[in-house]
Amino acid sequence: MTVPNGETVKVSFTVKVQKKTGGQEVKNTAIVREGENEYTTNDVVNSIPTPPTKDVYKTSKPTVSIDKAVVNPGDKLTYAIFYTNTTGEDADVTITDNIPAHTTFVSADNGGTFANGTATWNLKVKNGESVKVTFNVTVDEVTAGTDIKNTAKVIEGENEYNTNEVINTVPTPKTGDEADYRAFRMHCFTLAGSLIVFLAALVMLILNRKKEKEFLSKK
Repeated sequence: MTVPNGETVKVSFTVKVQKKTGGQEVKNTAIVREGENEYTTNDVVNSIPTPPTKDVYKTSKPTVSIDKAVVNPGDKLTYAIFYTNTTGEDADVTITDNIPAHTTFVSADNGGTFANGTATWNLKVKNGESVKVTFNVTVDEVTAGTDIKNTAKVIEGENEYNTNEVINTVPTPKTGDEADYRAFRMHCFTLAGSLIVFLAALVMLILNRKKEKEFLSKK
């Protein structure tokens, strides 16, 4: 472009940050050629935060994920929220998690508090530091086929994020009619099997008798 003497111009372009780039930095410089002169601008840097995540475990096995697995009334579950500070500076972080429906709160670790159905943690997280907070619940007696869903919210300065959703399902219990039907069907299978064995034995007996008669008639 041609720029008159003394005039100032501004040019810009727009980009979209790619997904799955959390924890990295976006850096950019530009080159300006002015006649025979060439200049490089200053470097601008932006940090891409690492999205917080969560998982769910049986309290008795706190390292084995049961996301999307079946759970039963009375099971004790542990929900974990993971956060890494990639802002480039220390951060005040608030994590909140509404206790999932169809469960009863038991306890929270790492200074977490519980009020009005919500577990809350207020943390100071150093740049580059990772934290994990957890809370425990017990699965209530619920209607058959109920899904137990949960997400957490993380507030990092002026930024706010929702974690991924974890889901567990309480299976449909077998009713008395269903149990009776299954028992009746198994009884039928047993009778059918016994009848087949009896008929096979009968056929073998008849064939043996026939062979015996043929053998005696030839003497």
